[in-house]
Amino acid sequence: MMLSTPLTHHKSPRLDHEKISITDAITLRPLALNHAEGLLEAVERSRPQLATFLGWVKGVTDLAGARQYIRERISAPAPGARWYAIFHQQTFCGVFGIKSIAPRSHIAEVGYWLSTEVQGQGVTHQILAALIPALAQETNADIVEFRCLEHNRASIQVASRTGAKWVKSVEHQMDVRDAAQKLNIYHLALKPWKN
Repeated sequence: MMLSTPLTHHKSPRLDHEKISITDAITLRPLALNHAEGLLEAVERSRPQLATFLGWVKGVTDLAGARQYIRERISAPAPGARWYAIFHQQTFCGVFGIKSIAPRSHIAEVGYWLSTEVQGQGVTHQILAALIPALAQETNADIVEFRCLEHNRASIQVASRTGAKWVKSVEHQMDVRDAAQKLNIYHLALKPWKN
C-alpha cells in the first residue's frame, strides 16, 4: 500500500511538539537521556534481529551504552536532525530519526528501528504517513531518503510502501554481520505534500 496524496490518515503533526500522537497506540517523543532504560530493554528484547543490520547494537549492553547511543543522536550537529523515541501502547519500542536535511540538495535522510514485538504491525508506515506531510510543510526538504541494506527486506518494504523509488546501490562502511551487502538508496519526492 503506497501513501496516497494527499494523505487522509489524519492531520499532520508538528515536528517540534513534545508528544506526537500518531495513532491511539503509537506516540513519538523527542529522544532524551531519560529514555535510556526503555531503549536498553527494547534492544535486549530484540538484540539478535537488530544486530543483523545495525552495528551500534554491540555498544548498547548497559545503561551507559544506551545513554551514549542517545547522546550521539541528540547531540548530532547535522542540519535538521530530529530524533524521536517510539512508544507503542506506552512502551518504548524503537527510534525514528530525521538524520539530517542536506542544505544544498534538500534531502532528508530518515532512519528507524523497532523492537521485534511490534515489527510487522505497520508502526513505521503509520509514523511515515503522519511525518512525511509534516516534513514537506515544516522544513525545506524536497526528498525523503531511505538507506536500506540490500538484505533488509523489512526496511526496503517500508520505503517501497511510501512510494519511494530505488535510486542506486552503494558500498558502505557499516559494521554489520554481512558487510558485503550493498546499501540501497531510495527517494520519495515531497512535492505532492508541499502547500
